[in-house]
Amino acid sequence: LQKKKGSFLYFQFSLIMTMHSSVSSSPLGLPACEKDAKALQFIEEMTRNADSVQEKVLAEILSQNANTEYLQRFELGGAFKSKMPIATYDEIQPDIQRIANGDRSPIFSSHPISEFLTREDAPIICWGEKADAHN
Repeated sequence: LQKKKGSFLYFQFSLIMTMHSSVSSSPLGLPACEKDAKALQFIEEMTRNADSVQEKVLAEILSQNANTEYLQRFELGGAFKSKMPIATYDEIQPDIQRIANGDRSPIFSSHPISEFLTREDAPIICWGEKADAHN
């Protein structure tokens, strides 16, 4: 690329860059359209095959967390849906309390849990803090 101010090539390059910068901020511009089209294609692929995508995600989660205390309580043996109950907060609260008090055992996840995000009106409990310190 020649960037002499008098040359046609510089003019063309400048015009393209100007168009690109003005277009990218517009929802109708080419770069935005391409980005949106890719995002839409991804969403369509995920929703078109939602069942298989969810099965793959669940299988991956179960595989990664097979050795957690919580999942081992139910002796799943490949029968997740029929053996895994819907849990209330009160039922898992003792486990949450253990984690909040610093227990790093694989209770819910094979990866350490560093924080809990709760509703806006409730505090966030981080590692190393006692849950009762927030009350």
